[in-house]
Amino acid sequence: MKKRTVAFIGAVWVVTTCGCSMGMQPEGPNAEQVKAKEAALPPDQQIAMINYSPMPAAQKAEKIAEVKAKYGIK
Repeated sequence: MKKRTVAFIGAVWVVTTCGCSMGMQPEGPNAEQVKAKEAALPPDQQIAMINYSPMPAAQKAEKIAEVKAKYGIK
């Protein structure tokens, strides 16, 4: 009985650790696709995305100014 339990635990371990191949994981969008989707957003949503991003405050202000200048927002 002990041999069966050990064999079962070993089989479960093998299936859980080797069941998925790293090559089969889904791929996310590349940087160009993300930039294209971001550019297609309305200006207020672009500004919101910039505000929520982890970039430094000076860089955020610069990017927000670029978006406002592009769309003529004051």
